[in-house]
Amino acid sequence: MPTNLLTNPSFENGTYPIDNFGSQWVPNGWKISFRPSGSPKQPKQDTPWGEPNLGCINVQQVPEQERTLFFLNGENCWKIWTESSYPFGFTLSQAVTLTPGRRYRFTANVFPDMVVDYSHGKEFASDPDTGAAQLTVNCGSQSFSTGFLNGERAPFGRYTPISLEFTAPAAEAEVAVEAYGIYGLKNNCFFFDDFSLVEIAAPTPKPTPPANNLLINGSFEEGRAYFADEAREQAVPSGWSFEAKDAATPRLPGQTADFGPSAAALVSQHQVEAPNRIGFSCTVRIAGSC
Repeated sequence: MPTNLLTNPSFENGTYPIDNFGSQWVPNGWKISFRPSGSPKQPKQDTPWGEPNLGCINVQQVPEQERTLFFLNGENCWKIWTESSYPFGFTLSQAVTLTPGRRYRFTANVFPDMVVDYSHGKEFASDPDTGAAQLTVNCGSQSFSTGFLNGERAPFGRYTPISLEFTAPAAEAEVAVEAYGIYGLKNNCFFFDDFSLVEIAAPTPKPTPPANNLLINGSFEEGRAYFADEAREQAVPSGWSFEAKDAATPRLPGQTADFGPSAAALVSQHQVEAPNRIGFSCTVRIAGSC
């Protein structure tokens, strides 16, 4: 199994407080930031951002029939929520060290628990834009992101594994999950569990199809040769024509003697001594005098 490069990926190794009231606990090894009250709202959002409650939930705090719903690995999961109050947005992140040029997969299991009513069991929000989450990686000068997945791609009421694959351009990186809930619902909430960051094999490049050679018999392997002269001294590859210069041909600039008779033949690798056969298939040999 690949090594998980994250610290405290399933939130089993404790938390630390970030407020004076005991309502905000961040998993050890992670840090958190919130969308400020005055930051831009999401479409459909009509109330400013607020700060939520957050902390790890232990399996013993949940009714037995719900334990398999909220806990994927170990005895803890991490929860962030508001109740009948205000929207919130946050980023939970961790700094990691990677090997430049290697490929990685960052995965987070995200459970949007967007409940509008409990009168007849959980009634989840019908608007898929009520909440959304995305994964991001900042590494060197590059940023990678899944983009926000709303309730259509990360359905309310269950875990959805979200993954982001990337090739590290530098050693130092920050991986993060960012999420928001835009309404003050009965339960405006996310659960998270079982994160991972693992090295994976680089994708196999798609083979480049060979270019179509427009020549006929371009390597002189196809068909039989034919003779272009009555003396049968000029063997020409099938698909090609041959014209030899002779004494009647005008001389080229700097030429001091007339063109003489020439010979041409196809040469097979079996006609060449073994040490000289490397890379040798079939060639045309032309001999003559000038």
